[in-house]
Amino acid sequence: MAGTEDEGRFFDHRISFVNHAGEPSSPLETVVAIGFFDPTIELFQPFATGVFISEVGLVCTARHVLEFEPAFLSSMQHLSPHSFVAVMQHYDDHTMGYREIVAAHPHPRFDVAVARLQPVVHLRSGESFSNKVLALTTDRFEIGDAVHQYSYPDPILFDQVDGLQLTMIPLLTEGRVIDWFPKGTGSLFPSPCYVIEGYIGAGSSGGPVMDRTGRVFAISSRGCTGGDYYYAVPVQAIADIRITSVMLSSPPTIEGPTVKEMVSRGLISFVKRVGEDE
Repeated sequence: MAGTEDEGRFFDHRISFVNHAGEPSSPLETVVAIGFFDPTIELFQPFATGVFISEVGLVCTARHVLEFEPAFLSSMQHLSPHSFVAVMQHYDDHTMGYREIVAAHPHPRFDVAVARLQPVVHLRSGESFSNKVLALTTDRFEIGDAVHQYSYPDPILFDQVDGLQLTMIPLLTEGRVIDWFPKGTGSLFPSPCYVIEGYIGAGSSGGPVMDRTGRVFAISSRGCTGGDYYYAVPVQAIADIRITSVMLSSPPTIEGPTVKEMVSRGLISFVKRVGEDE
């Protein structure tokens, strides 16, 4: 697509990415593909996207991604029963690996969820690996604002002589906020939601929606058949999700803290406007 009009519409390589501290970050290391890893054939089959929200290995995605997991697996006949849900993660040394999702924490009503990953350590030092994160924001974006989505849509599976191989390319798409429903749209979207004009492909669910500086303000939910637009849930909707698989040991001890309680401990950070309340 190089040099085409579509490239200018869908791709913008001038976007910068920062974390909550204002330091440079990388979408390749902070945005992950979610899928099934089959150790018997060493194949990763993605079906969705997620984004790191904490250095300790918490990933935010869409709730339906984790709810529909059994249906996704049953439709993939090339995978064995030994397959497990995992993420594909790129590391800062230009290597990549797969980390199992060991716990899923969906919002009770809204299409957002938080997944906890299997911990990893540095081989040489034995120290816990700290994930890069993107900045999260509670800012409400206005109709007409330009936004971007980063995801892993439309993977292609090849049947080669030496086995199955899969190709997937991360996609940064440009869009624009065209509507905002602060009270949702009814049973389909009971949560506040944005309507964003732009491309979304199969596998984009759960991907972060950002401004030009890489601040994540929403999580993509689902597209609309026959329309070049999609719905996204404000990322601040995760605040009430209880992470039951986590215990905060530093006093006071909290077993199964909410995301908001983890924010208060500095384990998850939101970038706020000056003077904005919690």
